[in-house]
Amino acid sequence: MNSKPPLVIVGAGGHGKVVADAAHAQGGFDTVSFLDDRFESLPIQIGFPVIGNDSLIPELIVQGCQFIIAIGDNDVRAEKYQALCKAGADLATVIHPSATVASSVRLGRGVVVLAGAIINASATVADNVIINTGAIVEHDCYIGANTHIAPKSALTGGCSVGESCLIGVGASVIPGKTIGNRVTVGAGAAVTQNIPDNHVAIGVPARW
Repeated sequence: MNSKPPLVIVGAGGHGKVVADAAHAQGGFDTVSFLDDRFESLPIQIGFPVIGNDSLIPELIVQGCQFIIAIGDNDVRAEKYQALCKAGADLATVIHPSATVASSVRLGRGVVVLAGAIINASATVADNVIINTGAIVEHDCYIGANTHIAPKSALTGGCSVGESCLIGVGASVIPGKTIGNRVTVGAGAAVTQNIPDNHVAIGVPARW
């Protein structure tokens, strides 16, 4: 009897394909399939089956499926996450086998860690976070819920990032800095000072 659960990915867009490949490579699931509200108009072949929309969630929970949300928009991802939690869903964690996650790292529910990402000692990653391809989260960092750490970005030691933030492609944060909630750090920016809540920071050094 196969003890691996089926994995259902909520969101069948481009990010969903990447998460599906990571889940398949991870090898911890019996099958991988998608739910998407646009399922009737999606391409027939995207690598894994699209089985329907969110209306199937209660039935799939009863069947023992695990769920992961593969939607880049932080607000939409947070909304889907709360709905799944309210429904009593079992949230998976997907970690690509080429990622490096230290044994002392604390990962929340519904976290995605993609290929080549590194999370070093004593870092904490809260629920529903994306650590995208090649991103680096150094020792003792904290990342709040629903945040997206984009490809090739780097958080150096002891940084704190709040909830529902986007750290853009190739951005960097120097050691010990604090980024508030709902902050967007632009692609390639260099954060050299603390950033308060609800700001967009761009440039080298980053300004807002």
